[in-house]
Amino acid sequence: MKNKTIVINEQFPILATDLKLQKYGAIDTLGSSKAEEAAVRLLMFSKDKGNYVGVSWADIQHVWIEEYMEIRKAQEIRNAYREKQWKFESSKKAYKWKMIFTLGIAGLFITKPTEPEEPQMPASDDIFSVTLMSGMGRIDDLANGFARLFEEGLALLKSEPQEGDAEALDYVYPTPALVSKLMRLA
Repeated sequence: MKNKTIVINEQFPILATDLKLQKYGAIDTLGSSKAEEAAVRLLMFSKDKGNYVGVSWADIQHVWIEEYMEIRKAQEIRNAYREKQWKFESSKKAYKWKMIFTLGIAGLFITKPTEPEEPQMPASDDIFSVTLMSGMGRIDDLANGFARLFEEGLALLKSEPQEGDAEALDYVYPTPALVSKLMRLA
């Protein structure tokens, strides 16, 4: 499933390409960080497509899960680097004391520890996401954010039939009211 979208033929306050969105922050615009993240995630699809679009719920979840996996990978890289740094510092102290106690003769027999190279961090290291930062990453936090958008009429959830015998998919649509609320970010 890759970005199944449906173009919205409705008048919006600004063009989708003119949206100024920061991944995934719309601080203090909707009263809930989870709803703000949900709104920005939804509108990111529209900005990327150049038109306002409805997005399948499955695609929204898929993108979230991919980002969660990237962030986990970045955390593992960071933790491995910290472990190497700790071992380097420990080895450096041991080397220093061996050199002191042997009056430098140990330098002929043991090699000086080398500092570990700083790792290349993945692009996901730039993602600010409330739902991804909550420890294990909880997709139900994102679902709660979308539920708040639905309650306030800022997004719509519609079940759309698919081609052939495929089961209908749930699509999430932004509304002009949502864009109006977030326009102050522009």
